[in-house]
Amino acid sequence: MLFVPSLAHADDNVELEPPFGLESALAAAARTDSSAPVVRLGLVCMTKQPSNLHTWLRYHHEQLGVRLIFLRVEDTPELSELLSSAPWDELVVATYASRTQADYITQVERQSEHVNHAISQARERGLTHLLHLDDDELLYCPSGVRSLHRALCRAPQRAVDLHLENLEALLPTDECTNPFVQASAFRHKPATFCAYSNGKSIGRLDCPELVARGAHHFSDGSSAAGRNASTFRLPAHVAVILHYESGSYAQWRRKFERLQHHKEGSRAFEEMSGFYQQSVRSLAAIREARSQPEQVQAEAAALALYRRAKLQPNDLPDAPANGGVRMLRPLGITLIRPLSGPRYEEEPRGHRRPHASSAAPSAGPPSCGAEREIARLELEAMLEVCRVPSTCAAWLLDHGITAGFLLKSSRADIELAAKSAGLPLGQRLRLGNAARAADAAFPLGRGEQEAERRVPPECLRTHDARSLGPQSGLQPSGAGASDDEVRRDWNTTLNAKFDRNCKVVEHLQMSEGERGCAASHISLWRRCVESNSPLLVLEDDAILAEGCCRSLQLLATCITRTLDPEERKVVLYLGGQVRHPHGQVTPTLI
Repeated sequence: MLFVPSLAHADDNVELEPPFGLESALAAAARTDSSAPVVRLGLVCMTKQPSNLHTWLRYHHEQLGVRLIFLRVEDTPELSELLSSAPWDELVVATYASRTQADYITQVERQSEHVNHAISQARERGLTHLLHLDDDELLYCPSGVRSLHRALCRAPQRAVDLHLENLEALLPTDECTNPFVQASAFRHKPATFCAYSNGKSIGRLDCPELVARGAHHFSDGSSAAGRNASTFRLPAHVAVILHYESGSYAQWRRKFERLQHHKEGSRAFEEMSGFYQQSVRSLAAIREARSQPEQVQAEAAALALYRRAKLQPNDLPDAPANGGVRMLRPLGITLIRPLSGPRYEEEPRGHRRPHASSAAPSAGPPSCGAEREIARLELEAMLEVCRVPSTCAAWLLDHGITAGFLLKSSRADIELAAKSAGLPLGQRLRLGNAARAADAAFPLGRGEQEAERRVPPECLRTHDARSLGPQSGLQPSGAGASDDEVRRDWNTTLNAKFDRNCKVVEHLQMSEGERGCAASHISLWRRCVESNSPLLVLEDDAILAEGCCRSLQLLATCITRTLDPEERKVVLYLGGQVRHPHGQVTPTLI
């Protein structure tokens, strides 16, 4: 995750799949423990003649565990009956206003005023975070609510504006009665959206001068904040906003009939999106029709505009069950049924679930075919204090990479030390590259030989060839293979420089040790194939101690080369090194 001032380029996708494209991980249970973060999230919303407010309330309370909702109700006094009934009488703080202006500009001003008033109330009631949401939007967490909670707690201290990207709903019919239930297709390319594409934000209430900055952001209102206060973009696979704009043709008509007094050339009209401007013009044409044929033609044009912009393509596949995600990249569409996800259940403090990594494996990581490198992430420092795991390490554990873990080391005692440290890897931690007998330059010492005899027999073995030659049995291109041949045949990215788009811009010369490392990797991969064991491979110098990983590179590499489909395996390599805050160096994942 990186600090960014605004949304990504409009041509980009909003990626709801987690790193590595492991779609199966979305259904995995998130890990919680006795030190699970405490997040009390509230919503603030301004509503006017909503169509499905009860569904909206139930979803955010029952599936996301929202603690409190601050609702400004405009020109809809009949909602008081719903909001005064249980459980909403305790969960919703409602204020009512009447005869409000149908104005595109003053609406944003009223929203900001309402949000600022809710900030102080939310803080007094013990909430930790506040999300500004509209009544046609849902907060959706592809990886589970607790993944969002952890991301909120791990955001940098100076970031008071925690920003979420948004998707836009496409409808199955122009007569939807409840789009929250009926719609399952969403545009994920911001350039194709009809309405806004700059997301919404969660504000951190521990910032004493937190204020709304328009409808989409928060900021630190203190003069001392300066550039130290920042926007922090949360990944879409953690949380995203689902926008159900104009959920039926009738709703679209009502909305833009209220706004059609904004004439072309006015400030409000110029600030509207292209679709909004077309909608205002379309309804103006209906109003200004002078004859019955003109009226019929204008009505038909309005319906055609709505259907062209808002209806989903025909013959789309079904969305995944249980709140999962399926991205149809060629169509620019993501399939989701958020209301089919699980109910939120708050776990009592002190309860501890097993780590996903120690659970019984289900399906392994999906095959990625002939793809080579599938992800490379570089993470900035998380918090200034050393207490939390790196984001990537937490993600790997939370979402249960269903393969086992393999610690790649030439020292057999590393595996024993890892077990004695009480790591949450259980019996699924295996030791690779333990036998270095073929490497005369690095013979095993007496202590290491004794330790190796205690290594469980199921551990994988390989040799670390310091020079590439026939004796290693790993030479793909004959004696004296060049660095380029090693990279080509073994798909290694050792000593490569990457640009911001994860493209290799320069290859550096490989040392003999690095060439030997590549040889051991390909040997491990072959043995993984033989034993049908997709593994997460950890180098023994990838030390993720109890602290902040400050420039950790997470590299996911598929070294399949040319294999039959049933033989393709995914091997992930996690590399990097950090210093323990107390100077201690231990092979640990959290």
